[in-house]
Amino acid sequence: MDGKQLIQAAVAVALFLFAILYTYVEYFVAPLNHQREALQVQLAQANNEIATNTTQLHKLNNEEQSEHQNAALDQLLDRLLATVPAVPQVDCPSLLSKTMRRHEIIGSKISVSAFLPFRGVQEGLMQVWSIESPQVNPMGFGAALADIENQLPMAQITEFSLQRAQNNGPIRSTISVQFATFR
Repeated sequence: MDGKQLIQAAVAVALFLFAILYTYVEYFVAPLNHQREALQVQLAQANNEIATNTTQLHKLNNEEQSEHQNAALDQLLDRLLATVPAVPQVDCPSLLSKTMRRHEIIGSKISVSAFLPFRGVQEGLMQVWSIESPQVNPMGFGAALADIENQLPMAQITEFSLQRAQNNGPIRSTISVQFATFR
């Protein structure tokens, strides 16, 4: 073999090695790199989803704990409401009129102003009653109001007025009593 053939053989071997190297890189390494890059992108997306889901899971756990606390508070409220004596709706006018007569306030006109649902309590009802008295002794009237609030544990006097007629006539009164009852 002379030098020219040796150079041709070396160039042929070099081209063959380059072709093998090119084939190896193009058909084996490059697809693996593309696959690795695609997997890295998928892994990054999965990490983002995991972080988002973890945050949502923490929020759900916090909401669940607050619901358990609220459930405990609801049970406590139910037990508290069970201890409050119920005021029967039917007895309210007679209870109010008996209280007025007991304090020597005669001729009182008792009427219902409103029955409203008690907000947040299923079986609760807010009642508003009006009492008008044509003639009243202010001291007896005050004692009657105190007695009404003591007999009705959820009662509240919302409006109250005493008016004297002209020429020092009798004192007239009007009150509005608001209270809650439970069926």
